[in-house]
Amino acid sequence: MIEERLYLPKWLLCPTKDELRELLRILDIHESSIRAEQQYLDKLKLEKKGLMHDLLTGKVRVKL
Repeated sequence: MIEERLYLPKWLLCPTKDELRELLRILDIHESSIRAEQQYLDKLKLEKKGLMHDLLTGKVRVKL
């Protein structure tokens, strides 16, 4: 039988409300940044798709 006391600390420290608020603020900032980067990536993918369509249909010619 596994004894919990061998694996769990005797004292478990919990962050204060202020510390939790600060952590949430930081997480919100990073989440907003990730969301903005994803929107930018989606925009670039759409632009690439349009350019590839123009090239493959002959609408735009490439000089070699």
